[in-house]
Amino acid sequence: METIVLKIIICSGILLGCYHLFLAKEKTFVFNRFFLIFALIFSYVVPFMTIKTQQKAPTEKIFFEDENTLQTVSYTPITVSEQSFDYTSLILPVYLLISGILLCKLLFSIYKIKSLKGSKIIYKNRVIKVLENNMPPFSFMNTIYISKDYFKDGKIENSIFLHEEIHVKQKHTADVLFTEILKILLWFNPFVYFYKRAMVTNHEFIADEQVIYKNKNIKTYQELILKEILKQQDLNLIHQFNFNNTKKRFIMMTSKNSKFAKAKKYLTIPAFTALTLIFAEKVYANNMPETENQNSNSLQSADNTTKAYNAQKNTDTDFRVQQEGLPNDLKSDTTPKKTQITAKLQEIKSTNDDNTVKDLAVAPPAAPVENFVQAEFPGGNHELRKQFGNAFNSSVFGKNEKGNMKADIYISIDENGKTTDIKADGNTPTLNNEAVRTMKEVVNNKTWKPATENGKPVPTAFKLPVSFNIQ
Repeated sequence: METIVLKIIICSGILLGCYHLFLAKEKTFVFNRFFLIFALIFSYVVPFMTIKTQQKAPTEKIFFEDENTLQTVSYTPITVSEQSFDYTSLILPVYLLISGILLCKLLFSIYKIKSLKGSKIIYKNRVIKVLENNMPPFSFMNTIYISKDYFKDGKIENSIFLHEEIHVKQKHTADVLFTEILKILLWFNPFVYFYKRAMVTNHEFIADEQVIYKNKNIKTYQELILKEILKQQDLNLIHQFNFNNTKKRFIMMTSKNSKFAKAKKYLTIPAFTALTLIFAEKVYANNMPETENQNSNSLQSADNTTKAYNAQKNTDTDFRVQQEGLPNDLKSDTTPKKTQITAKLQEIKSTNDDNTVKDLAVAPPAAPVENFVQAEFPGGNHELRKQFGNAFNSSVFGKNEKGNMKADIYISIDENGKTTDIKADGNTPTLNNEAVRTMKEVVNNKTWKPATENGKPVPTAFKLPVSFNIQ
């Protein structure tokens, strides 16, 4: 999800930069309007587009050991240090809170416009609301709002009426509302706010061009605009008068297109093409068409090391425990007996002795216990592997991270079937982090069938060895 958001932000920023670099100073106003709208839509769609290519994808495989190596152990609850707060749980509430505030703000702005006091009339086949308050004229949706001071002897100054009529005819309010809705849904994209500003300015250019084309008197029209700057407006969804906006409009009224104005339009085509190739999802030629085939290929037996380990497993009982990497004093003897171990997982070091798994509320693997039934993931352990393989994101690995990488995933499950903690122990931090992220996504809001000992639910801990290979 983070990758998609980043692609949206970068793509919309690049296209906005192209607009200001090539089009903003050209009098291609209608083209500019649709470029801005399409650029926003394109930015939010392109991360979900797919491109089929004949290029073969890098060889990447996730290996799991066989079913019996996904193991459950009973343990005595232990006291551990307080875990750090998971700030990711705040993302959704904060997103909804800000979106709710922006939605309320939009609805309140519409209410303020609709609640302006005045009387509606039909003037030259247009709906006019003559306002009691003295404020500059503006339009919203299909209605032109104008102060009674502008409506004299049953007439409105022609330039003013024509300017607002252009906004109504070309439905400029729809563009503004479109950006406001995007702000509500995806407020974290800072470029949306600049898109709205660019759209509103371009709307004014369009209306000014039409007025000047019909009235031919630029100086008189500019004097009329200057008078409106002194009047204050406090409405967010309309085309307001302000100094910066007016300055740009005056400059554009007297400027001319450059020699390359038409050529700049066509430059947008390779820009959109390049961004599609960069940000769209690529489907490689050697990708299998069916998900089941992908799963069966990726979820296969590991390398010879795994096979050697499996050959060494004791098969006298259905439940066995891996003890590789345990200190000698924590390993159980060959006599089956129930052992209570209160040591923390910090004492379990990785097979390379490079690092230590910390702060996981599970005990080290203990000896087999009598009448023990292991916890079960909804759909079974095969379903757990399948969902893990589908959710695993191999794009997090850098160009220099190649070869075979291994990690042990520890999953702590309480007596109610809730996952309480997940950690990964391996010599590749990238694999560790992605393994934890993926497993959290897989088990999120999932309730396991808890493990039982003598018919009573007990806490358990799974150890899932994973091997990831990049050729």
